[in-house]
Amino acid sequence: LVSWEGRIPMKTTVKSTVGVLAIESLEACMQKAEKYEKAVAKNTDPEDLHQMRVQLRRLRTAMQVFAPSLRLPKGAQEAQVAKVARQLGKQRDLDVIGMTLRDQFAPDLPVAERTILKPVLDRLTKRQKKAHKQVKKELKGKRYSALKTALHKWTAAPDCQATARLSIGAVLP
Repeated sequence: LVSWEGRIPMKTTVKSTVGVLAIESLEACMQKAEKYEKAVAKNTDPEDLHQMRVQLRRLRTAMQVFAPSLRLPKGAQEAQVAKVARQLGKQRDLDVIGMTLRDQFAPDLPVAERTILKPVLDRLTKRQKKAHKQVKKELKGKRYSALKTALHKWTAAPDCQATARLSIGAVLP
């Protein structure tokens, strides 16, 4: 087949169905999110937490987009991903506030105002530590474990609606 522009040849295979794309998308997002688990638990770089959240957001989006074609198990629903992501989001919000105050605002403040800001930053640091403990608890908890297990089992033996057999080319236009 030739693309709609008529210039770039495109391969068409039996594997180019909505179901295959859905399965590959969900699996890839979950695997990428899992890559950041240990780093997020160590809390050495806020970028790891950010990247894990990005992958969970992509996972949720894929679940929403492909929902009409999938029958996901109870433990691997979009709502479960949202709950995990919200917990990570609490820490991320505090991290961003802390970095902004420390790195952008504090250096430009007069000494007297920096002195006033110090107790605020101390309190923020305590809240960040508490949020991180909650994130670690979430990542070691039943909900996240059930989500991973259910999603991995589902991708190994997916349960899909009839629309999953449709060709991607037939659905995209």
